[in-house]
Amino acid sequence: MDQSQRKSMSMVIVLVVSAIFCATATFIGITLVANRDRNSAGVQPDLPQQVIINDLLITLNTDPDKAVFLPGELDSSLGPEAGYPAQENSPDQIPTPGPIQSEDQAPDPAAQQIPDPTPQPDPITTIQYIVQPGDTLYSLAQTQNSSIELMAINGIDSGDIVPGSTLALPIANPAYCPGMRTYIVRENDTVFSLARTFGTTTDDIIRINNLDANATIYTTGVLCFP
Repeated sequence: MDQSQRKSMSMVIVLVVSAIFCATATFIGITLVANRDRNSAGVQPDLPQQVIINDLLITLNTDPDKAVFLPGELDSSLGPEAGYPAQENSPDQIPTPGPIQSEDQAPDPAAQQIPDPTPQPDPITTIQYIVQPGDTLYSLAQTQNSSIELMAINGIDSGDIVPGSTLALPIANPAYCPGMRTYIVRENDTVFSLARTFGTTTDDIIRINNLDANATIYTTGVLCFP
């Protein structure tokens, strides 16, 4: 190979190297411009791009961790899903949690305390009674608002009626019917007969004493009369 041929070969090599360098520079320039345009348009940098260099179609897969961005091109509104760090909240923007009440927390007993209703007095009470001369079971039933049947239930019979002795005499409790009269039901009493005795009506007796529809009353029970 003579000197002219060697010069021609050197020129060809120089041209090929120059072409390769120009192609490389063009590729880098196109990549930078494409990334900048894609960032301005909100395009993800990790999508594949196709460019034509020297009539060749080349597909470029860019690494988002190695993407080149110019200052001020980052969009702070992009979240972690776009490959960028999320914007931190300032202390003033951090919500303050409210009080949390555990489901297992015991309720305040004072808040749920329900006052007990006023207990109703017992219909029967006892008094200490000193037997007087002439007293009988019948007279005691009439004068002391008791009944022979009620005294028998409490263990008092005619043998206990001794003048001077003290009896625990059962009577109808006046506090059981405040503002009204009390009465011990005796054998053979009916609501109708008691209405005539006390000058009232059967309806009033049933209403005041909460009797059932049949106006049932029981011996030794206590009734209230207006």
